[in-house]
Amino acid sequence: MNVILATRNPAKEDRYKNILAPIKGLVTVNLDSLKITIADCAETGDTVDKNAIIKANHYYKATKSAVFASDEGMFLDFDDGLGSPGVHARRLVDGIRPLTDEEIIEYWVKRLKDAPQGAGGCWRYAYVMLEGNRKVTGTVESKFEFAKQPAGEYVPGYPLSSMCLVKGLDKLYTEMTSEEKKEHYDEMYGEFRRNIEKGFCID
Repeated sequence: MNVILATRNPAKEDRYKNILAPIKGLVTVNLDSLKITIADCAETGDTVDKNAIIKANHYYKATKSAVFASDEGMFLDFDDGLGSPGVHARRLVDGIRPLTDEEIIEYWVKRLKDAPQGAGGCWRYAYVMLEGNRKVTGTVESKFEFAKQPAGEYVPGYPLSSMCLVKGLDKLYTEMTSEEKKEHYDEMYGEFRRNIEKGFCID
């Protein structure tokens, strides 16, 4: 079964592939490999769950093929008066213009200057796999703690991979080994994978 990955963000595409890779009989398809032009999707939802559904419907309508879509939000566990970014994790300034990777790192370095020790929060991810009347949804959370200063490298498309320590490992995402990443994904997405296999009858 082929499923289109509804993103052009390289970091998200890599994450989607890691989530879906253990599902036998499922083949992921890159959006840019399609021979059609698809307009960007307006993410108008006020929750990650709503935005994930909006994206899935948008790309399914354009491709008429099974799609895998996601949205993510950042929710802080401390209060500095600026609030949690929520669904605007990349559109931090005005909720409209997406910041570049470098601008996001610069924003958080400045904002965390006076943050309390151990400041962090959680990433909330909503996922949808959709084909016609068949739909499987899921939501998972990943707790993190901010590093005061970013690492020298980050994953393109995921700038905070250089600033977020994964809870339980106390490592930046950029420092995790391939085996640690696999175990992390297995723990987070095991149930969601099983629901996809059941909902789409994938053997």
